[in-house]
Amino acid sequence: MNLNLLSPSMSRIKHLKTFVLRCHACFNVSKDMTKQFCPKCGQPSLTRVSCSTNANGEFKLHLKKNMQWNTRGDRYSVPKAVHGSAHGRIKGGGKGGWGNELILAEDQKEFERASRVEQRQKERSLMDEDYLPSILTGDRNRAGGRIKVGAGRGVNSKKR
Repeated sequence: MNLNLLSPSMSRIKHLKTFVLRCHACFNVSKDMTKQFCPKCGQPSLTRVSCSTNANGEFKLHLKKNMQWNTRGDRYSVPKAVHGSAHGRIKGGGKGGWGNELILAEDQKEFERASRVEQRQKERSLMDEDYLPSILTGDRNRAGGRIKVGAGRGVNSKKR
């Protein structure tokens, strides 16, 4: 159709980037960008990869040349569960309790509970008089907007 696309800043868009999620463990490609776990193997190893479709309809992934998986925080293993720590009497989960309530799989009850809570927060009525959108208030709580999976970054790296 030869229509020119314009960005909100009124500049012409020359290239349109599209992304998919690719599992670093089993190389499965998922087009659902809201996923955190691979639908095939169940690991939290999805990485965002740019892709394109040519005129023949062939789908092509554009991978980084020397992509290295980040192994930061893998020095120590996940701490073992301590008997009685589920009731709060005994503190377990390693130094500082970082191993408590880790989310390691999609079917884990902690992940399902957190996703239900997040879903409830998203279902806000715009017609509610008490609710102001974050764009008006400037409130940027949970900027990532995703549930924390695993121990996080630098959990067992040296502190200054």
